Amino acid sequence: MLKFVDEDPSSNRAQWALAEYIRDVTQTAGLTQLDLQAGVRDVAEYRAPTGVFLLGLFDEEAVACIGLRRRNDVEAEIKRMWVSPAVRGRGVGATLLAEVEARATELGYARVVLDTNGALTPAISLYRTHGYTPIERYNDNADATHFFAKQLR
Repeated sequence: MLKFVDEDPSSNRAQWALAEYIRDVTQTAGLTQLDLQAGVRDVAEYRAPTGVFLLGLFDEEAVACIGLRRRNDVEAEIKRMWVSPAVRGRGVGATLLAEVEARATELGYARVVLDTNGALTPAISLYRTHGYTPIERYNDNADATHFFAKQLR
């Protein structure tokens, strides 16, 4: 059975999921700027009281992850969303996205933003289907080509 849990992003299973995320998007999108080691070490902002890191677990094994970090008092950024190829197409991504949006609302954020790469077409479709609208570039992520936002309240 699939469940979502708050996880310390520096735990072994969170680090494993983050490494899988980075390998997956690097291969799929041919990213050149994403540093594997920096991506798994850069986790401090995904902790309470201003952030969250969620793991999707199936029989206690990590099959999905997502991070949320503060940008300002009213806006948070979604980062490191990954769903294992073994469970894709089963609604895990949509459920994970809804869960992190609920957590963002609980933390007092009114809006979430995210960036992605144009090669990640299933992700772009997921975001659009779930109410995310295109916005202007808001960061200096060299690998990001698409930027989205969603009003939560």
